[in-house]
Amino acid sequence: MRPGSVWLLGAVLGAAAGLGTLVFGLLVLLALIPIAIFFLATPARMLGLGGLCIGFGGAWSLSVVTAGQACVADQGCAQPSNFVAAAIGIFLIGLGVTAIALVRSRRANSGDLPTDQRSMEAK
Repeated sequence: MRPGSVWLLGAVLGAAAGLGTLVFGLLVLLALIPIAIFFLATPARMLGLGGLCIGFGGAWSLSVVTAGQACVADQGCAQPSNFVAAAIGIFLIGLGVTAIALVRSRRANSGDLPTDQRSMEAK
């Protein structure tokens, strides 16, 4: 798989898991563990883990903040602070960005170019 495809797969699975966790609870997180282990199996799949964290954190944060805004607009709604939940989502986004930066740094140091750049140099 191309690096961009691995990242996109991780981001889509992460977003689905982030929303699924809010709807179905911790069972979705248990299903996410084998996917995370799959992405950790080889260093080339670390981009997928980064995408997974970014997708999960983004979907989680967006959902929690949107629910909080909807509750503020409704006078009859009482909801606890969303700060901790939003902070968890932002932490996961940062973790994903860090994983991607590590992969890019290792590739730059090893001289390994992404597959799309190799094909451009071959022409």
